[in-house]
Amino acid sequence: MAWAASAPTGPYWAERARCKDRDPVVAPAPAEFTATDPPPRRRRRHPACKIYAVLTLSAAQMTRLEHAAFRARVAEQLQYRFTENCRVLGPRGVHQAIEAAIEKAAGYGITEAGPTADFIDLVFALGPEFDHAYDWAAPILAESTTSRPKVDRLHAAAVQYLDQATHATEEA
Repeated sequence: MAWAASAPTGPYWAERARCKDRDPVVAPAPAEFTATDPPPRRRRRHPACKIYAVLTLSAAQMTRLEHAAFRARVAEQLQYRFTENCRVLGPRGVHQAIEAAIEKAAGYGITEAGPTADFIDLVFALGPEFDHAYDWAAPILAESTTSRPKVDRLHAAAVQYLDQATHATEEA
């Protein structure tokens, strides 16, 4: 029996005929197959046709996904740490504040994920203009050190400032 002489039979061919309207990507069987040969093993792409798709992302798409995941993680942490601030700002305001803080951190050379998240915490704790409002912040941010030591020194100075401010109000 020649391939072109009759239509193939069997469950593979019936499934293929049923799905061909929904899946135009199904390639025709090679000419060397006969109706009695087992179907070739292949990945499935569509649930109705039992075919799975392989998702391929470019490097730029992966970077965007990583940045979006970072922003979502930071927003979740801020929701936990600064609940009242986040409630007042609302979800859109929180994301806008995160974007502004990320841009500000990048302007100071803070580009790594961990230090950037810590910088955003300082922005929420001390205010969006803390780098100009407090005289101890500007010299630290002007340093040419890497991100982590700069943010660690900034955090230590902020804790020291807040401790002094707390003790001053307790004594008064």
